[in-house]
Amino acid sequence: MSLNINANDLGNMTLQQRTRLQQAVPKQPGLSLSETGKEDKKDTADTLKLSREGQLRMQRRVDSQAKSAGVTSAREQWENDNAKQKNSSDSSVHVNEIDLFRLDDPEGYARMMELHQKAFESCHIKREMNFFIGKLELPEGYADEKQEPRSYLKDGEIVLESGKPKVTFHLDESDETQFKRTTYWERDNSEEAQKREREYMSAADKIYYEWRNDKCIINGKIQGSSGRTMSTVEKLEDRFSTDGHDLSVNFYVPGENDQPSSIYSGASLWRFSTKFNLLLSTGMIHTLTYGSQDERQSLMNRIDQSVQQMKEAEKESSGNHTYLRFGVKLYDDGRATFHANCKGCQDPYGISADNTDELLKQLMSIR
Repeated sequence: MSLNINANDLGNMTLQQRTRLQQAVPKQPGLSLSETGKEDKKDTADTLKLSREGQLRMQRRVDSQAKSAGVTSAREQWENDNAKQKNSSDSSVHVNEIDLFRLDDPEGYARMMELHQKAFESCHIKREMNFFIGKLELPEGYADEKQEPRSYLKDGEIVLESGKPKVTFHLDESDETQFKRTTYWERDNSEEAQKREREYMSAADKIYYEWRNDKCIINGKIQGSSGRTMSTVEKLEDRFSTDGHDLSVNFYVPGENDQPSSIYSGASLWRFSTKFNLLLSTGMIHTLTYGSQDERQSLMNRIDQSVQQMKEAEKESSGNHTYLRFGVKLYDDGRATFHANCKGCQDPYGISADNTDELLKQLMSIR
């Protein structure tokens, strides 16, 4: 099923803004990510031990310094701050019920999001306009260099209103060096449009709440498969995090937009902003949770190799990059892409490449 939805762009129509998880996902018996591939049930003492180790990682503070190639970077203060935010139950980046739905029932989630998209389109009209991107030749003394006058475009006319007298420019909208064609959505407030929206939203809510009430929340607690799959995510993070740097795992439904408008939301690789970041498909999480020992071990070998390559790239990087993070995304077809992000990247999602050598070349060009 192909899905190209940006949940954040749906604004207050999304359930994500209406349903927040009120308590942390409890540790539950599930897949042990040990080398043997055997099942391992952690008791309360083990869980508390991991919690204390996580606190020690967050408390470790070292000064940021220029990094040389061949050594792993020192832990920076932003890593501690982001770790505290991620583990806070009232944090905006904390895993919520929509994330559990996305992970536990990807097909149901896809159907719900398709209905959300139909609801949005049923009460919005798609418009187009020409947006002026050129530079106007202003009369001498009209405006200083520090503040450009406001401009309004209508039928190829731009009227500058911050000066006296007003100045009007008649421009050719077909000139692609001066104008860029853009689209936008205009709200349709007609009764018929609002009725269609309610019908689609009602159908979407039904899918979500059937899952929530039947498979997820029982007597106010997370139960069943939802807890097991999230436990797998937590064990992956424990496996690859160290005292030096943390690794976060996020997941995506195949076909889902993994570059939402906010990089700290949805299926974004950079959602949790740890030093290392791993993005897996929901199918991979299910394989690690419910697959055979051979299936789990094969996938773990692939994940191990990719994470090692990512960490080696960090080790070989050099320079004074600020807020530098690394990531790797694994695809169901066997591919992997490597990513980096830091202050100075033009794209909020940073840079990416099919291999770490190319990634480091791109990174060195960022100043």
